[in-house]
Amino acid sequence: MLPNKNKLIRYLEEKMTNQDIASQHGVTFQKVQQLIKTNGLNANELRRVDKYIVYLHLIDGEVVYVGSGKWYRMRRSSTRRNLEHKSLMEKRKLQYKVVAEFDVLKEARLYEEKLILRYRSLGQAKYNFKYDGARDEISRRGYTSNRKRRSKTKGIEVLRYGKFYGSYNFNIDFAREISDEPEKLLSGISTIIHQKWKPEHGPLKGFEINIIDDFQS
Repeated sequence: MLPNKNKLIRYLEEKMTNQDIASQHGVTFQKVQQLIKTNGLNANELRRVDKYIVYLHLIDGEVVYVGSGKWYRMRRSSTRRNLEHKSLMEKRKLQYKVVAEFDVLKEARLYEEKLILRYRSLGQAKYNFKYDGARDEISRRGYTSNRKRRSKTKGIEVLRYGKFYGSYNFNIDFAREISDEPEKLLSGISTIIHQKWKPEHGPLKGFEINIIDDFQS
């Protein structure tokens, strides 16, 4: 059975990915996208994608991991280095909880550090790796918040099968709309823009992307 509008809103506010929702209801990723559009929902707004979150992974009420980052990191298993942790996520054995949201990444990381130390002192957070201090663990993750971005006066215009699909500030904004693993699409998007590649398979099939000068979001 498909989720109704209220349940869909709750899922998005809990920062569930489209694939999470699809798996829970036995439908396709694309069907969830269609439901969101049909119900007139702004998924980015409901997920508060502009915020940095601090989150917990739990099993039967016990904290097994503390993390931080953008909304999609909380439920993503592909970046986990501990195979047991990764397996539990893929088997949907964990509970997820957002405990704080911040406008600044540094503040999120500082709060994450405090929580790691707190839960480690209680014998929990076992999937946070052993370290000389939480700061050392967090610093090894390679956050990309300082990545160089396109000028604010430029954006991208996206067409699909020759029809206007949307305009976006950054490539990642478009990638997040069509995939729960947006980073994997960035190379392909860049190739479409700069080499006029026309993919015939995968999530980018049928898309044309052009840079817009003097873009107004």
